[in-house]
This record gives sequence, structure tokens and C-alpha cells, in this order.
Amino acid sequence: MKQARASFNFSDNPLILDMLRAQALQEGVSQKAVLIKALEAYFSHRPENTFVLQAANKIFTEWDNSDDAIYDTL
Repeated sequence: MKQARASFNFSDNPLILDMLRAQALQEGVSQKAVLIKALEAYFSHRPENTFVLQAANKIFTEWDNSDDAIYDTL
């Protein structure tokens, strides 16, 4: 499985990092878990993102067939 990594520098807003650390400690979870929860909540409130992802998944599913495999070599 390919790893997906992200790194952020919070030096321009250290309060955010302090809040992240405090929230993780309060919940007894990792900082990564808090970030994932926060990002999922952020993106879930954007209906346009959900619509685009659903539309894209449908289109890509339709393209995933043996007839269209010939285009993979172009």
C-alpha cells in the first residue's frame, strides 16, 4: 500500500497546534485522529464535494471495462 503523507508548518499560527495537542490529550487520541475527524467534518459540510465525488465514481466505474482497456495503452 502506497503511503500518503502530509506535513504542515504551523509557525504562522501556533495557537492551532496548541489547540490540536490539547484536544488530542483531552480525547486520549492521537493528533492525527483529531485532524482526520476535523477534516472529515469540514469536507462533509460541502455538498459540492460529495456531488463531484459521486459523479466521478459513477463515470470511472462506467469506464472500467474490457472494451475501454484499449485506451490504457495510448
